[in-house]
Amino acid sequence: MKINFLSNCDYKCDRTAKAQLRKYLSNVIKLLNSRDDIELTVNFVDEQEIRRLNRDIRHVDNVTDVLSFPAYEIEHNKNGVIMDFDSDESVYLGDMAICVKRADEQAKEYGETLEEEIARLFVHSVLHLFGFDHIEDKDFVEMHALEKQILKEKCID
Repeated sequence: MKINFLSNCDYKCDRTAKAQLRKYLSNVIKLLNSRDDIELTVNFVDEQEIRRLNRDIRHVDNVTDVLSFPAYEIEHNKNGVIMDFDSDESVYLGDMAICVKRADEQAKEYGETLEEEIARLFVHSVLHLFGFDHIEDKDFVEMHALEKQILKEKCID
């Protein structure tokens, strides 16, 4: 399991925060019964960049908190995710962009720290990379329950 960390803004994810995000990714992998040889990239961005990405890719011209760019369409069922890859090499799951300023605003609104909100957005995005969405109400309920479960389990080893 590998996370590539990038930033185009002043935010620098410190060693402790990186370790915590890796643990959350491990929680997702275990909960979804996924293979663990996966890789993804998280990019911490400013408002201009998230707006550009949102406009250029989703055709929505506004700032958002997080965007997910899955490399594959992954199916899931009650037993976990279905990842049928023949390769023994690691699987590149996809990319995400987290707007740090928007995350900070939401953290204040929710009474959380910036790190807690970034963790929530990270888990949310990882679930999108694994094929979950929240378009339908039932999918929203399922995805939100998974997020809460994953964030609650801070130290699965």
